[in-house]
Amino acid sequence: MVRKDDSPEHVKPIVKVGYHTAMRQGEILSLTWGQVDLKRGFIKPAPWDCKTNEGRQIGAIKTAFKSACKRAGIEGFCFHDLRHTAINNWRLAGHDYFRIMAATGHKAMIVFKRYNTVSRDELRALVQEKI
Repeated sequence: MVRKDDSPEHVKPIVKVGYHTAMRQGEILSLTWGQVDLKRGFIKPAPWDCKTNEGRQIGAIKTAFKSACKRAGIEGFCFHDLRHTAINNWRLAGHDYFRIMAATGHKAMIVFKRYNTVSRDELRALVQEKI
């Protein structure tokens, strides 16, 4: 994860939203206040800003994010990896696939499965449960 001090100020809230919500960069960058319900704790991207009809991307965010990763010594990490991280964090916290899929907008299990990464520690723990 990019450390707090490695990102420029304008990138920090974007990275935080991506990490906690699994939203794509384009979805976050095209949000308007009308799509944010602070009272209920929901963000609802417009359908045309989602993957099927992705919204604009601001190059400065992409460049700033890459620079922050470089300063943090992180290689091979892109903004979309935050989506994978959020989905795995929700799974590890015990949330069921149906709720996670509803939150991320995945319609097919086959596509959703690409986002689930089982770590060596998880596999080791599974085997040790049987011993």
